[in-house]
Amino acid sequence: MTRGIVIVGNEAPLTLALSQEAARRLETHGLALIPAETAGTPLQFPPPPATIPLTWSPSSPISARTLLVAAENRLSRIDEALLVCTPLALRARPDQLDPALITQLIDDHLKGWYYLVREFCRYFRERKAGTLAMVLAENPLSGEREETPDLLGSALGAAYRSFMQSVLASAPGAAYRLVGFTGNDPSQDGDFAAFIFKVLDEDNRRENGKLHRFGKLGIFR
Repeated sequence: MTRGIVIVGNEAPLTLALSQEAARRLETHGLALIPAETAGTPLQFPPPPATIPLTWSPSSPISARTLLVAAENRLSRIDEALLVCTPLALRARPDQLDPALITQLIDDHLKGWYYLVREFCRYFRERKAGTLAMVLAENPLSGEREETPDLLGSALGAAYRSFMQSVLASAPGAAYRLVGFTGNDPSQDGDFAAFIFKVLDEDNRRENGKLHRFGKLGIFR
């Protein structure tokens, strides 16, 4: 039976690398993206039928449920859900912050993960099978003093990491698999994506709840 995989993340290189890796392994997979907040050249994700584009409004709990239902209808089943957080940088002086923009960014890049985790965990629990993988692209630490420091990315990354660790801590006794991944080297996005799929393919139940680290601190587990 066809393996059903859903990838959800912001429009970032790691999300692209995971989508490309899925396209190499499967005929099709579901893909939902947080729209980019800044103008620029959009990333070229694998086109349909390699991907099934799915609509998601991160700030809406109803949209999280709708996304899951749409993915199941289009893929026939959901075996694995990959939630990919690449923290968005916001470089500005504190007195220049736009309250409306801050609300939008927090809604889209933080609250949305809580809604999705809730829905996918309920889905996999009811079916007593499946894998929820939470993936975090951590920015390498910089020793240089920045003229306009990032006021958002580090906070989003720390919040997602803490949430991921708490979710993984609930793995004992679960009838489905929970697994986490962190990487800290953007130049290795392709290798990181391949590593993630390697771990998923192994389906080692003894590692349920484990956080796998990839990057400059060590490629191997």
